[in-house]
Amino acid sequence: MAPPDAGSATAGRLRVPLIAVGAIVAVALIGIVAVVLGSGLGGVSSTGILLAALGAVGVGVLYWALSSPRPIPDSEWDVEAPEPAEPKQQLSLRERLSRPLASMAAPALRGRRGSDLQAQLSRAGINMRTYEFVIIQVSAAAIIGLLAFLRFGNPLLFLAGAGIGWFLPGMYVRRRQRQRKGAFEAVLGDTIVLMSNGVKAGYSIQQAMNSVAESGRPPLAEEVARIIRETALGIDLEAALEHANRRLDSKDFDMVVTALLIHRKVGGNLAEVLDKIAETIRERVRVQGEVRVLTAQARASGYIITGLPFAVAGILSLISPQFERPLFTNSLGWVMIAVALVMIGIGYAIISRITDIHL
Repeated sequence: MAPPDAGSATAGRLRVPLIAVGAIVAVALIGIVAVVLGSGLGGVSSTGILLAALGAVGVGVLYWALSSPRPIPDSEWDVEAPEPAEPKQQLSLRERLSRPLASMAAPALRGRRGSDLQAQLSRAGINMRTYEFVIIQVSAAAIIGLLAFLRFGNPLLFLAGAGIGWFLPGMYVRRRQRQRKGAFEAVLGDTIVLMSNGVKAGYSIQQAMNSVAESGRPPLAEEVARIIRETALGIDLEAALEHANRRLDSKDFDMVVTALLIHRKVGGNLAEVLDKIAETIRERVRVQGEVRVLTAQARASGYIITGLPFAVAGILSLISPQFERPLFTNSLGWVMIAVALVMIGIGYAIISRITDIHL
């Protein structure tokens, strides 16, 4: 039997054990942290250089293990195959690591947590699996906690850094949700007018939604296209609209869904109702824009005042670590830090409450 060609040889990839992958990545992170800390403390030590070299070697081994073909023993060439096997499709790095990552994140996604997290990611427009997000949270917590511990040498700061790293991805998701919701509500009025014009031209509701999906602006056009795909798969239009309403969590879109559902049950002049809704939404968006302009200075002041102490502390920790070291080695220093954090949190909450005006 002749040896298989390069395509079939490349199809079989080396399976790296999960423990080995974790060890390699951990060595790489330790090496990078050692170099960063060494350069910040006045020079790179020999230990930092050694760990950085080990980290680079570990990354190289990881890349080679995931990309190199699996060696086939000579004894396998003598086995006669009944039929030539078709070459398998090459898997990406994300697909190769999906199974071990999913098993690692499974304890954190039990019950409704997995479905709720997937809904949050979908609402933010992030194309990511739930276990990938959990792995990012764990990695951020480990890295920031390790940096805080190696920089200050205090286990409490490791816990504080790990907590910050754990919540940072969630804060990013919520920020993306606000941005996407703002962009959605900004184009909703024009999209409703487009749908109303289609109904006036004699289109049915689904035909009008098809025109919105083709010529509308994202992210609303993407959601309407998803509704159309769900109806094409056999899901009722009412159920598809309810799914989109839960994903978007928008009061304006809820009015549109309510108007469409009422029209399907009792009829009526749908075009006129959509025009009224579009006019209401446009006026609300205009007023919200004016409110944001009037409160922009107060919101900027809140961000600056809240972030300034942390920025100064970070700069002092790099320029003169001995200057702020008593804060972390003295009980009075910990009391001062706790009081300062509480006061900063109260001030930011008050400013946010003043500037957060809902219409």
